[in-house]
Amino acid sequence: MIWQFVKLEFLVFLLIGGFAAAVNFFSRLVYNRWLDFSEAVILAYLTGMVVAFVLMRALVFPKSTQPISQSIGFFVMVNGV
Repeated sequence: MIWQFVKLEFLVFLLIGGFAAAVNFFSRLVYNRWLDFSEAVILAYLTGMVVAFVLMRALVFPKSTQPISQSIGFFVMVNGV
């Protein structure tokens, strides 16, 4: 039974990652209408990271006892690499 949960959790993790990547891509297209390319890329990356963090925290790791500031720090550190 635990393996079904792990598989489902991993599938949700992958789906959220893909969704966040799509948000990153399409938000760059939107930002590019009003901003220079480099500014649009930076804002799109930040938008994708925020979406990924919020969804991961809510759907993949809902029972996390880590403080939100520590979770953000680890998330930014891992994604920065």
